[in-house]
Amino acid sequence: MAFQITIRPAGYQFPIEEQETILVAALKHGYFMPYSCREGACGVCKGKVMEGEVDPGNYLGSALTEMDKAAGMVLFCCATPKSDLVVECFGAGLIGDMPATTLTFPFGAQKTAWPMDQAKAQEPEAAAAEPTAHP
Repeated sequence: MAFQITIRPAGYQFPIEEQETILVAALKHGYFMPYSCREGACGVCKGKVMEGEVDPGNYLGSALTEMDKAAGMVLFCCATPKSDLVVECFGAGLIGDMPATTLTFPFGAQKTAWPMDQAKAQEPEAAAAEPTAHP
């Protein structure tokens, strides 16, 4: 079943599948949201659910505290929809508006990471296969 999600304050709207995380849906539809680990461990993707219901998914308690949960916060990399959603994410933007980034690895290799590389990495397994830039 597909739901509708709106990201405020930007007003971006797109469909989200029932078993899809908020972050994966945003990337799939060409929108960037701040993230890092994609596994519920770091808290970089933390944001507020303003309207609707989510399943918060699996995460570390240090990334999302009881106080965070009481304030309506979730981790966008873990949370899946149970209804239409309105979420707050001040760092959201269009992937196409992001500049390319050159990554330099410890062994000297370099890779240019284009913003659409992030959208193509919809699952954590795909993201782990090849490093991409996350501003």
